[in-house]
Amino acid sequence: MRFMNQKTSFLPWLARLPVSLFAICVGLFAIGLSWRFFAQLNSAFALQVAETIGYVACALFGLLSTLYLAKFLFHRAAFWQEATHPLGSSFVGLLPLCVFLLVATYGDNNHLIW
Repeated sequence: MRFMNQKTSFLPWLARLPVSLFAICVGLFAIGLSWRFFAQLNSAFALQVAETIGYVACALFGLLSTLYLAKFLFHRAAFWQEATHPLGSSFVGLLPLCVFLLVATYGDNNHLIW
């Protein structure tokens, strides 16, 4: 691996963690929101499915965010190589999209930021 420092090889697999994994969170949030829309037909089962998918998406987003922050801290060269890649850098836009979908899923209409 040309971008890893051999002296500080803390979790060497972390340098290969792609930012495109956040697309899984985007898909799960979108499926959860579609089930939530379906639950407006007074279906308690659909609301339970939407909540379950939303919680799984939140947990996965938290895990991936933590791992990607660790990649930034411990494998900075690999992080910047991925962030400046002509094609791969477009996947970095999935991070704010995940945050937007998280707020859309669990945002309260009475909240000041909403």
